[in-house]
Amino acid sequence: MARAEAKAAGLMDNAYYRRSRALSFDQIEAAALVRMRRWDDAQNRSLANMALVKYSLPLMLQLQSYGRFVRTPLDADLSYQEHLAKLYPAFLIARTFHYHDLGKFADAARTAQDWVRFDESFRGRKDNRQSPWGRASAAVALALAGDWEAAARRAEDARALESF
Repeated sequence: MARAEAKAAGLMDNAYYRRSRALSFDQIEAAALVRMRRWDDAQNRSLANMALVKYSLPLMLQLQSYGRFVRTPLDADLSYQEHLAKLYPAFLIARTFHYHDLGKFADAARTAQDWVRFDESFRGRKDNRQSPWGRASAAVALALAGDWEAAARRAEDARALESF
């Protein structure tokens, strides 16, 4: 209804409006679809315009992927997680957990290791403390992926670091 009203008012002809306020129409519709238990439709609707916002962290944060509600998430959901992590690497941890939820343990391990590499890139900078938590999380991810030797090494790395 709101989308139709915006179109009737000529707002949908305005590129700025379409790429800002109008994006909320999909999010509202997706939330309604979730309440109707139409998980796949909700995910499709919510991520329909991701290509328009994938380089904007504030707009990406407003999207809901609804990936936790579906058994087989869309490629768009995985792309959403990937773009968030590129915009703000702290989302690598959320992406790791998302892969765990999907049973994609090798992908979870790879993503957790990406987080550790990102964290290590700050080594040597003033007032930087490395995160034992990220390494412990990577150890769990590696163990779930079946790489016990790498998991043991990563767990040892975590133990060797001071906690915050």
